[in-house]
Amino acid sequence: MDKRGPKQQRWDAASARAREELLRPCPYIGFDHDRIGVHCLSREAYGIAERSFRRAIWLNPYKPGFHHHLAYALFRQKRHKEALGVLDELREKWPDFVQERELREAILQTWNAGK
Repeated sequence: MDKRGPKQQRWDAASARAREELLRPCPYIGFDHDRIGVHCLSREAYGIAERSFRRAIWLNPYKPGFHHHLAYALFRQKRHKEALGVLDELREKWPDFVQERELREAILQTWNAGK
């Protein structure tokens, strides 16, 4: 009998990515990438946050919050036109998503003030 307990497998990035590829699109995955992106936003690492949100959306295109977070990351990078494009897609899919309107107003105010 082995006293060390059950053998544990080591985490492997390639295996995790392959598993994600097989599961997508799925309404139950992508949340880990979204959490990483939100954390990166809080640390002002907007480029990393953007990549995390894009991955979350690619895995799970069914969550409006992922799209909203991506638009916010683009806005923080002063990529207003791209952020508005993401919000346009968000509005088409989820017309009642209130946060979309609020972020759109903030982007337009900032963009117009800079002109």
